[in-house]
Amino acid sequence: MEIVKKTIGRMLGEIAEKYMNLDAVIHTETGARYNYGLLTWEVDRVAKGFIEAGILKGTKVALWAPNVSEWIISFLALCRIGASTVPIDPGADRDDLHFILEQSECSAIIMAKGLEVEEYVDMILYERDRIPSLENIFVIADKTYPEMIPWSELTAMGDEAGATTLQEIEDAIRPEDPVAIMYTSGTTGNPKGVVLDHLGLVNKCMFGTERQGVTHEDRLCLFFPLFHMFGNTCIALAGLLRGAAIIIPCQTFDPSLIIKAIYKEKCTAIYGSPSMFLALVEHPEFQKKKWKSLLKGTIGGAPCPIELMRRLVEDSGLSDIVVGYGIT
Repeated sequence: MEIVKKTIGRMLGEIAEKYMNLDAVIHTETGARYNYGLLTWEVDRVAKGFIEAGILKGTKVALWAPNVSEWIISFLALCRIGASTVPIDPGADRDDLHFILEQSECSAIIMAKGLEVEEYVDMILYERDRIPSLENIFVIADKTYPEMIPWSELTAMGDEAGATTLQEIEDAIRPEDPVAIMYTSGTTGNPKGVVLDHLGLVNKCMFGTERQGVTHEDRLCLFFPLFHMFGNTCIALAGLLRGAAIIIPCQTFDPSLIIKAIYKEKCTAIYGSPSMFLALVEHPEFQKKKWKSLLKGTIGGAPCPIELMRRLVEDSGLSDIVVGYGIT
């Protein structure tokens, strides 16, 4: 397989044109459903909204939210305008949030209102006065907050912007340009920001999916956190660049919702850590017959005990599992 020298935006455009009516992103917990035509339309709206808000090529934008479809849409929109996405763990405390925002010099953040109530809002209001570079705050919510732009307003801004400007900006992006700064776990000190470019992520996805045999006929179950490289690149981006469907069962890990989504949406591939897989196969609702659509998957994030691998192959029927490591 040859190296692909294209940007993520261009790759997605080509895939969407080819598989316009196929499922792209489905969130079974929230009910959101996008085929490739609708997904690219929404990505364009959000990208143009970012441009209207002053988010341009080279801008660093934090993305702080659980597994929602807006996470993927935001990431793809930032890819289209040449900005760098800085994913943040939804469970980050105030110190971790401050460190990443300050160290990466983010000038904007896209965030949920919180996992439980509105705890993210309270934290970002505190940080806004401590981070001089932070200018724009976008909230994935219909409710308005002081000096923050709600998702509905962001997309409305995109409706008013011209497509010509977006195309001109995208045409100026090179495959070697940075597209994300993803932070390591910090096991040997403070987390370190890894600068990644379009060329690297595109080819990681294409070579990985080539080896796994992922095609536009696959339906990938995504419950690994999107802030992690495993979730946002190895599953979401990799699947989308092949024209596959990304099935998101839950905003945060919920074995019952995952098991139901696998059966209802006929998922063909599953991805997770050993502890996640163990929680699924030991759940009271687990039944091998409901996993019969699953053919392949990847297990990573920690070493996989041989006994668990045996259970996945023999008890779950998975015939093709890849072990991943060193992802970021």
